[in-house]
Amino acid sequence: MASVTAAVPAAGPQLWWQSCLSRQPLRWTDGKAIYVDVKQDIVPDTQTGVSASRWTNMRRHHHDWLMREFGILPDRSRLIDVGCGQSQFRDLIGRFDVCGIDHFPYPGADVVADFAEALPLADGCADAAMLSNVLEHLYEPRVLLAECLRVLRPGAPLFVVVPFMIKLHQTPHDFHRYTEFALAAMARDCGFAGVRIERLGNIFDVYDIDRWIRANLIRSSTTGWRRLAARALIKLQNETERTLMRVIPSELRGATDTVGFPQSYGMFARRPAVTSARGL
Repeated sequence: MASVTAAVPAAGPQLWWQSCLSRQPLRWTDGKAIYVDVKQDIVPDTQTGVSASRWTNMRRHHHDWLMREFGILPDRSRLIDVGCGQSQFRDLIGRFDVCGIDHFPYPGADVVADFAEALPLADGCADAAMLSNVLEHLYEPRVLLAECLRVLRPGAPLFVVVPFMIKLHQTPHDFHRYTEFALAAMARDCGFAGVRIERLGNIFDVYDIDRWIRANLIRSSTTGWRRLAARALIKLQNETERTLMRVIPSELRGATDTVGFPQSYGMFARRPAVTSARGL
C-alpha cells in the first residue's frame, strides 16, 4: 500500500510521526491524530502517576528489564509505544522521539487508532517499538506483531513485556497468557529474528501477590470474632514471611525462575536486515 502524507496541524513543530502517517486521520484533536471514534462504553485507566514505591513487583521487573534493554538505543531514536496508556514508564522513554499509540486519547497518546487492526504509519519509519502489557489484550496478537515488523526499519528492535501469572484485568478485553514458547513462535512466524525471551519474577513474586489479594479478601469478607482472628493470623503470617525472607539467601529471592512459575516475560526481537515476504 502506497504511503499517503497526512495533512498536519499548521501550528506547532512538525513531529517525525506526523510525516510518517500512512493515511489521513478522521480529525485532529489537541494535536492528536484521531483514527477511531472512541466508544462511549470504554472505561479508561485514569491512574496517571503511581510512585515507584507503590509499584507491584511485576511492574518493577518490567521497568528494570526495559531499562536494561533500552541501553542499546541511542538518544532521539524514533520509538513507537503501542498501547501507551498512561505512559507509566515515561522516565525510560524521555530521551527518545516517541510516538504513543492507543485506542483512547490518553495524554501520552499521539495517535488514536485501533492498533489491533493496523498501525497508520508508513513502512520502515521507526527505530524501535515497545509493547508493554499489550499482547494479552489482543484476540489476534499476530496482526499487531506483523504490523510492528512492517513499520520498523530493517534491523530495528521490538521490546515486549507480558504478564503470565496474573489476575484477569481490563476485562472483557483480556484474552491470553503466553508461555515463552508461544511468544517465540509467534514472533518468528511473523518474521522477526534474534528472538530472546527472559523470565521475569519467580514463585516468590507470585506468592507475594496471591497472599496480599487473599488477605484483602478475607478482611473484607469476615465479621465479628472471625475477622478479629483472621486479622491477627494475617499479621502473624506477614511477620513470619518477613522473617523467612531474612533467613533465605537473597540470591534465591531474586533469582530467575527455575521451577516453572515465572510471573511474566520480557521478549526482545529484531526485524531482519532483509525481511522475507512471509513476515510482511
